[in-house]
Amino acid sequence: MISAATSYRDRGRPARIAPQALSSFQAGAFSRFALNAGGTPAIPVSELNRFPQMKRISTRDLLMAMPQFRYYKRTFLAPALSRTSSYIIAEIESSYKGTYDMGTNMLTIADCGRQIRLEFFLGNARDRQRSLAKAQLLADVINTFCAELREESKLIEKADKKTRRRGTERSQQNLA
Repeated sequence: MISAATSYRDRGRPARIAPQALSSFQAGAFSRFALNAGGTPAIPVSELNRFPQMKRISTRDLLMAMPQFRYYKRTFLAPALSRTSSYIIAEIESSYKGTYDMGTNMLTIADCGRQIRLEFFLGNARDRQRSLAKAQLLADVINTFCAELREESKLIEKADKKTRRRGTERSQQNLA
């Protein structure tokens, strides 16, 4: 039995008064606070069973409470040498075989401090239809954008080659 005057030393931290000196509600709240704040429990492990409001959480329970993603991809859009923070994050939370329809389905696109987030809600039939249409339209626009950007790049390269040829012809004329 630990008396109320007993104090504990916890990894070099200052001594605390034993929680038995507090009411059972305060002791439970104090111990939970210590655990949440990153500290160790204010009472010895052997005494934890005396406080029924403190439930131990197993690793399995903790993992089951965390969202599981069906698809999660983060890709940087620029090489590291460019020193820009361009990235895209695609995340689709698992519906656990269709039983959970409130998951996070989001596409995040960021470039140089600017960031947009597109949400694709699947909570009801109408929103599922809208989200799928939005994703398909986005994919179509991006694919068309890529094709047109590629074409413009080719035209600029072609124009650059012509300019370089003219520049070398003029420099050769000046030498002659």
